[in-house]
Amino acid sequence: MGLRLATAVYCIFLSMYAHAQSSTPKGWFLHDDQAPTLTLAYYDPSSGNVIFAATCTQGYSDTIIAFYPEAALAEGRKNVELALSRSASRLAFDGAAQVYSGRYTIDGQTSMEPELADLLQGGFTLAVDGQEMRVFTATEQDSAHIRKLTEACRG
Repeated sequence: MGLRLATAVYCIFLSMYAHAQSSTPKGWFLHDDQAPTLTLAYYDPSSGNVIFAATCTQGYSDTIIAFYPEAALAEGRKNVELALSRSASRLAFDGAAQVYSGRYTIDGQTSMEPELADLLQGGFTLAVDGQEMRVFTATEQDSAHIRKLTEACRG
């Protein structure tokens, strides 16, 4: 999974970098210019930096979740648990924290099952090893981007 995950994260960076050169979105944005690979990225409204991304290939449920915190949470590579939750819904999976392309990244692989689709569409709190990092919500305009990804990437 390591090389596959690293390759997917690299594709996320390329896609987001290319888009950032033309204009920087605020909030959720679906990068579908690398189809059949789709990347849903959350651009921080204040900095314009991507701080969360979900990447999958249309027709397949495997999904890479990547979180880009402002500061490193640990030195070197570290195995962590990523969790997305809202109310009683919680989806947890293994991830790795590391510096990638000069930026601290926490990423892991999961599946675009109904639980993940629901969390992405309805908003969620992201936690790393039980520590809440950020709450993500979607506006009505964002929902179309999120829905397109969740519908396209169910196996």
